[in-house]
Amino acid sequence: ERKFKLSASGIKDAIDKNLKLALYGRKIFLDVYNARKMLNYVPLKKDAAIEFIPSNPLIAIVGSGKNFRVYHGNRRITRIHPQYFEFDSSIDAITLVVDGTKKRIRFGAMVRVEKSFLVAPKKGYRVNIIGFHRPGLTNESGIPIARNDIQRRFSIDKTGWIYRVEVYREDKFTGMVLVNFNKSHQHFQVTDSTRMPSIRLAQFKQTSVPSLNIEP
Repeated sequence: ERKFKLSASGIKDAIDKNLKLALYGRKIFLDVYNARKMLNYVPLKKDAAIEFIPSNPLIAIVGSGKNFRVYHGNRRITRIHPQYFEFDSSIDAITLVVDGTKKRIRFGAMVRVEKSFLVAPKKGYRVNIIGFHRPGLTNESGIPIARNDIQRRFSIDKTGWIYRVEVYREDKFTGMVLVNFNKSHQHFQVTDSTRMPSIRLAQFKQTSVPSLNIEP
């Protein structure tokens, strides 16, 4: 089965636009199609190898503990500058109010937002919306957020549509979802990393290149 037109342009789109990474049991989901040259302060697990599942076997992560390079074939599509945390696994989802509708969103998902979203407060957990800032505020849950409330230079994509919503329990990283304000591009439809093709988990330390083998 295929969901693309069997033509040169259709095959190119299928190869080039399916560029996604799920990390650490899908706690983190990154859509790196049209990604910025550098993704800063991405939460990575402290004192552990990177574990990731790519959306296709041409994607690899290469690098050291200071910066990691993400390749699609021989083309570098972005770099990841990490911030290291201990990880917390006490919950696997958060509640968002998206354009007035309450939704339970599992970590590792990208959610379409038309106008605004709000992360429902949860006792003991702190929310950090990357690119949103309000003086004196340390927990950004319970606040309606529109696209214009977030500084566009913090978006994952170059055009300023996709942003990270990170959840913490005390000083430990719990999980991440993406919010996507794009209305027109089919590529940016709501995505759940659990629906990505079945490709074996890749692990590596330092500069070794992961082995990416498609499951039978």
